[in-house]
Amino acid sequence: MARWWLGVALALGGLVALGGAALLPPAARPAAAAIAGRILYAHDGNLWLYAQGTVRQLTAGAIYRQPSWAPDGRSIVVSWLGENHSDVATLDAAGRMVRPWTRNSSPVQATASSWAFWPAFAPDGRRVVFAADSDSYDFALWLLDFATGGLRRVAWSGGGNGGATRASWAPDGRRLAVAASRDGTRQIWVLDLTTGASQQLTRHAGGAYDPAWSPDGRAIAYIAREEGYHGLWLVRPDGSSARRVSRPGLHRAPAWSPDGRQLAYLLHQGAGFDLWTAQVREASDGFQLADVQQATRDADADAVAGLAWGPDERP
Repeated sequence: MARWWLGVALALGGLVALGGAALLPPAARPAAAAIAGRILYAHDGNLWLYAQGTVRQLTAGAIYRQPSWAPDGRSIVVSWLGENHSDVATLDAAGRMVRPWTRNSSPVQATASSWAFWPAFAPDGRRVVFAADSDSYDFALWLLDFATGGLRRVAWSGGGNGGATRASWAPDGRRLAVAASRDGTRQIWVLDLTTGASQQLTRHAGGAYDPAWSPDGRAIAYIAREEGYHGLWLVRPDGSSARRVSRPGLHRAPAWSPDGRQLAYLLHQGAGFDLWTAQVREASDGFQLADVQQATRDADADAVAGLAWGPDERP
């Protein structure tokens, strides 16, 4: 039986933990220089697009969250929220509905409905991983095959501890960086889809979440709770050279540029979350950020809905 209240709690819990944000109008006053590609974020249930130094609303009339660009930039996979359920769906690059892939609403009773969250395109563009509670008390990871529409459960039921939430693909398409809980504290794990083996990557006392594997494979970005802050960290996929690369603050939702040279993330300052970008530099002892820039002001971005950084629009 689906646990609709657990779905809501997990989907909104990260934002509640950060104290929420006042509802302010999304800004169209970017402060940073134009960057390559297109970045999606959510505000008030709608998707907004940051591209070429400007911000515009992409969707309206439906509640879309947790977007992920297809590798070719021609489509977007989202969590589409309904009443007491959510589904995985694809939109075109203009934000128009193409197809829902799951049907999680129960015609019998609300508690029999299910939740699907955090969909993410595979590097080959043919599969999507997402978290759902359709056959378990906790969230488990599922794979969707676009060619057949087939669904396959691949990992994780948390035994009452929450299970898996957001997952991010390695560029080889065979591994995932996963935020998951086995003892009540969420950490980042690396899951091998071929063997089913998993390895714990982080051990932060306050937990870790929001993993993002770089397109070049060299690093995994994530957020860790520590001493009342939510910091941005970078670590090598083997667990070495872990380093907090942000100042103390409330950070969320790291997302890599398509070339793996930059990171976008959300930072809460005052009224709500805004979009920031930075260059990522690598040294022998780890990573650091450079050329940090604020891209929006008063955007009030939905921190749990996350970010997606796709390529420039193609003709």
